[in-house]
Amino acid sequence: MRRRRYFASLLIMMSMPVFGEEQWLCVAERAIGFRFNLAQASWESLPLKTNSRYLIKRGDPTSEDWCGSSPWEVVEVNKRSCHILCANEFDHQGRLRCSQKNHNWFPLDFHFNKNSLTFQHVDRGPDFSDLRRGLSGDGGRPPVVEIGRCNAY
Repeated sequence: MRRRRYFASLLIMMSMPVFGEEQWLCVAERAIGFRFNLAQASWESLPLKTNSRYLIKRGDPTSEDWCGSSPWEVVEVNKRSCHILCANEFDHQGRLRCSQKNHNWFPLDFHFNKNSLTFQHVDRGPDFSDLRRGLSGDGGRPPVVEIGRCNAY
């Protein structure tokens, strides 16, 4: 009987998150996009609504949503795929800088500061070599910047 209780307790403890494990839930508060206006030959800002949420967590090769070999990863909440891998650890000022191309090969950057609990997410959009295609209001993806705050999770 003791052995069964011991194994049951062990299983429960193994399924619980590790205390002291650092991870953060980040919520975007503001977002802005940019579009090139060909007629005026100038950039225009596009205020955007955002409800994006990101989870910054340790890379875990045993997780079913593991992104790849990386010390940290940023996962967009309620999406099954990885968003951004972070190749390095936090720097001496508490900053984590992550960068990669997403599934459409548009560059993404995610910068987080664990001291100020703020983040910046930049989706640089498509290549700007041809401003007539996709950036003049015809439905193409503009470059977007999101900023927000994070809390330990």
